[in-house]
Amino acid sequence: MDSVIFALSADVAPQRDDQLIIICPSGDRWNDFGFRIRVDIFVPDIYSPRSPLRLQGFLGFSENKRTQPDVRMLVERLNTSPQQWLDSSEFPSFFTMLPEIGLYRELVSRFGPKDATSLLNRAHDMVAATQKAGNGSWFREAQESSLFRKAFLRTSEAFFAWTNAGVLLQGLEFEEVGRISKTFNIGFQLEGRPNEHKLSFDFDVNDKVLPKRFAVVIGKNGVGKSQTLGRIARAALDGDGSLTDGDGGRPSLNRLLAFASTSTSSSAFPPDRRQNPKVWYRRFTLNASTGSRWASTTANMIVSLARSNEQIQTIDRLGIFLQAISAIDDWRELGLQTFPEYGNIVPIESLSQGGEMERLDRLSTIDLARSPLRLINGRAFSLSSGEEAFLRFAAIASLYIENSTLVLLDEPETHLHPNFISQFVAVLDNILEQTGSAAIIATHSVYFVREAFEDQVIVLRSGEDRAILPEKPTLKTFGADVGSISYFVFGEDQPSRLASKVETRITTSSKTWTETFEDYKDELSLKLLGEIRSRIEPPKAARDQ
Repeated sequence: MDSVIFALSADVAPQRDDQLIIICPSGDRWNDFGFRIRVDIFVPDIYSPRSPLRLQGFLGFSENKRTQPDVRMLVERLNTSPQQWLDSSEFPSFFTMLPEIGLYRELVSRFGPKDATSLLNRAHDMVAATQKAGNGSWFREAQESSLFRKAFLRTSEAFFAWTNAGVLLQGLEFEEVGRISKTFNIGFQLEGRPNEHKLSFDFDVNDKVLPKRFAVVIGKNGVGKSQTLGRIARAALDGDGSLTDGDGGRPSLNRLLAFASTSTSSSAFPPDRRQNPKVWYRRFTLNASTGSRWASTTANMIVSLARSNEQIQTIDRLGIFLQAISAIDDWRELGLQTFPEYGNIVPIESLSQGGEMERLDRLSTIDLARSPLRLINGRAFSLSSGEEAFLRFAAIASLYIENSTLVLLDEPETHLHPNFISQFVAVLDNILEQTGSAAIIATHSVYFVREAFEDQVIVLRSGEDRAILPEKPTLKTFGADVGSISYFVFGEDQPSRLASKVETRITTSSKTWTETFEDYKDELSLKLLGEIRSRIEPPKAARDQ
């Protein structure tokens, strides 16, 4: 008997020894470009011999003109077997792959690089095969097969695992973050506009000094800022070719997270309940409204982080979150409310402290339906809507982000005072830096532009014929004066209409400049007073004309 067998289910497989790998057809019957490739892979677990570790996977066979080289052939053969299982030696050469990098990370974390690689090689895993020489003809045939190219690599997440998970088999510390594409190009046509939107977003997520991990698209209402994010999300989900990398090819990204400022149902982002999308995708709202289901509350997100064992490189998700919120002023004051019978507040920074039982006891006292608070000198204070918005964002992003994720944020300033925007960006950049990810922000706020470099800012303008004109700023935006940025973006050299009306009223009166100045010097700005004086007492050159 081979060390790998195929069975209709794990229950009917022989209990021969603790080294057996069992591959079973998945209950998910979805076909990928006409192929059925989804299986459950049960690998022996030395820590729990009676409960093998179950992994989702893909399965294919060497191509055969007489039958489909996928799970359909497997089911057909197993149904004719009296015991409903067969040695893998009774099938054509086969190959497997795990559908996401997180599963490879889980294996290495649990078994170590050597044993994880051994298990994967026995299962003819394609990623593991890239890490050794002399794979034989089966690997070359598999790699060149239409089943592998079309079905195995159908989703962005699987494609990312194929190209990036191999280094994990050397050890978690070797995981390379920041393999996301440096450029994302998107093209789309909006109704009522004579030309196509064509935008290009550039990132450098691996720059150790300059934070070039997020881009900003800004402009007046109606120019397509939110629609840009929505079209990026749809193009990534559909894989329709309208979203490309800098070379015009398929962009490299592992996951897609979208954040709307208000209700997700009214946002520009598509629903996340799609069957078999081309990329792992979730959408969220930054607004933690009262009465939300406990499963979506900020407190529940934070507790879920504390309970998670998942890591990116060697950092767990709670560690990513705590590092991110360290950018918030006095973040150690933040805490979670317990059930009334416990009557206290659990500091967020304490969630990772103590032994396993102590941590679980602490987490069990937290009321997931209640909002986080600040604890100052023993007194509890509610968070402002802005504080809760970026705490909620940090929790959600830390819980769902992966290596090389693209994050889309639509008008996050809705819940943020301008003074909070700098802290929000610091939280965002912390998360992006730790995970090698990138973000695109659609905004009306020049405060976000001040946090970005000019080559990562796109200003959308509407021409006289309603044509959309994307423009890069000519000024250095990073750390610049918001007045200068506003002047460039919104053309705010144009006077206030109300101020112009007041100016006309004053200058058409019979008062002298001296009388006017005495009457209004404490009410009007120096700029407006100067304009009024130039109309009451025009310069000599102007009077002589």
